[in-house]
Amino acid sequence: MFTQAQMEEALVKLDCRVAAVAQILQPMAKDVSGLKADVSVLKADMAVVKSDLTTLGGEVSGVQRDVATLSRDLQDTRREVLDAIGQLTHRLESRGVI
Repeated sequence: MFTQAQMEEALVKLDCRVAAVAQILQPMAKDVSGLKADVSVLKADMAVVKSDLTTLGGEVSGVQRDVATLSRDLQDTRREVLDAIGQLTHRLESRGVI
């Protein structure tokens, strides 16, 4: 068993250790609070990024539709030009020009 003096000495040492741990933990608590604030800001930023990506996805879909329409229009125009060239060639051949 411990004597009363030994127990008091152990309590004093324990108090010193608890005080040292408290000094270490106090700055860490501030850091954790700062990290929580940073995480909140990042969450808000991610929500904005998600919204922007959704908007961008819609715009990309619109551009894809426009490109598909332009591609069809270009094919139609190409076909019309080739038909016109064919008709012109046929007329010139029938007149003996070529």
